Amino acid sequence: MSHIIGLSSIQPHGPDMVFLQVDELANETLFSLDRCMRAVVQSKPFAQWHEFLPALALDGFAHVAEPSDTPVFIHSRPWDEHMITQGQSFFVAFPGNAPYELAERMLLASPYPHFYAGVSAYYLGAGRVVLIDSNHDPIYADDLAWDSASHQSKRSIGSVILPPEQFANQDEWQSAKDCLHRSGYSLRN
Repeated sequence: MSHIIGLSSIQPHGPDMVFLQVDELANETLFSLDRCMRAVVQSKPFAQWHEFLPALALDGFAHVAEPSDTPVFIHSRPWDEHMITQGQSFFVAFPGNAPYELAERMLLASPYPHFYAGVSAYYLGAGRVVLIDSNHDPIYADDLAWDSASHQSKRSIGSVILPPEQFANQDEWQSAKDCLHRSGYSLRN
């Protein structure tokens, strides 16, 4: 069964939403998509949508017109986020031993969290990110989360995992690690 991934835009010009067809919709698919797009941006820092298409096709992402009968998974990362100066978003995961409400969840680390949630200016800029969950709630480095389903006590969110397979190279991965540290998050080795 094929799936459709929709990528929105943050720029006032160019396509508002673009669609890609994939065979499988999994974290690895999104990591591969992000890695491919990051590689294009490395060689063409101001790439327009049509400049991504050859690389995406080589990696198995077929560009399709707006689908009418297939559900669309909207990717949390805009296709043109490289055009703004705040940096690029990436995904982090919480390990299984994290607090109950975060354990084994994948979140977006965004340098522009105000696109998703109300975030204080204190957390913006200076090469920092805020974690955003699937409900568009911000998860700050100093947050506490429920320890168990019984909601008896809370504890620190703990460390996150930064999957390297979403990055085009080691430098990007290291840059993301540095960004998480600047933002106050701790990384699991």
